[in-house]
Amino acid sequence: MEQLMKWMYKQSDKPRVGIFWYLPEEDDIIDDYNLLLDYGKDVPTEVYPVLHKIFWEENRRRAKRKDMKRGVVNTSVFEQKFNQIPRGRVSCHDGKFIVMVGSWYKRYEIQLTRWLEICFCLVDFEYKVMEYFELGHDGGEKELEY
Repeated sequence: MEQLMKWMYKQSDKPRVGIFWYLPEEDDIIDDYNLLLDYGKDVPTEVYPVLHKIFWEENRRRAKRKDMKRGVVNTSVFEQKFNQIPRGRVSCHDGKFIVMVGSWYKRYEIQLTRWLEICFCLVDFEYKVMEYFELGHDGGEKELEY
């Protein structure tokens, strides 16, 4: 167990690919990711294989069960539609990190950049505005093509 903990600590500063939602009212982020143990020009593309819609629905159901146990209704952020909250995807292409977002990101760029640096351990990355990540847009499975 101790060896596993040491290994995990050493990996904690490794960059990640994944998905996220930015919660501007709370200045917080919901994220899900994979560590990239090896990345660079030898690794052409790393894309996190989970769709926003699937992750959101799983967590919505989990939150609903918790609310039912406590006897309350609709207390979770997951009761909202997944595409009504600013969201994005972090991928690695040819050793460069790309954060795909909607145009909404410009309003929160400073805060969002801070969260991406913390949660995804990104130091050098660029934002790429894509229609799929605009508020209200639902591109379905095409999300994984980005």
